[in-house]
Amino acid sequence: VHEDQFHLRSFPDIPVPPGRATISVDSAARIRRGGRSATDSADAGDAPAPAEGSVVDGDVTITQNGVDTVPTVSAVDNEFLTKTATGKFVLVKLTFLNNGQSPATFLSDQQVLTAGGQPYSPDTEATFYLNGISAVLYPGEPVQVTVAYDIPADSNPEFIQVSGDLGSPGARIALN
Repeated sequence: VHEDQFHLRSFPDIPVPPGRATISVDSAARIRRGGRSATDSADAGDAPAPAEGSVVDGDVTITQNGVDTVPTVSAVDNEFLTKTATGKFVLVKLTFLNNGQSPATFLSDQQVLTAGGQPYSPDTEATFYLNGISAVLYPGEPVQVTVAYDIPADSNPEFIQVSGDLGSPGARIALN
């Protein structure tokens, strides 16, 4: 199938000519992730056990530097910008170090937390307040980010599926 043949199902007004393939955004993500979407259960039988502390994903070393639980997040540079969790915020502090020769891209949306056996995507607004949405990872320059997850108050974080670059397979880091 050629690139010009892709049509997103989220745009029902776009006609699909006969013989042309369609692909949804989730299907594209599944292809890129080897058949798994970001919302698929992270404890699939073929997934490796989470590592402790640091993992390597492609050319990027990712280190977990701490986990905090808070009810409210405030912007780093403006305490009047706040967001309160519906449950509780789990703040995961990570350091990314690109060991390759070319820049890599960090996106918080690729970092999926598992708590109580359920996957959670980052809370975009809270993560934005913590300056953790995205970053260019230049070779040899460590980048520290904090990613916020709004999880139920009675859940505990188990691990995080991290990704060091846009097409990398990802790796798991234990959070307990």
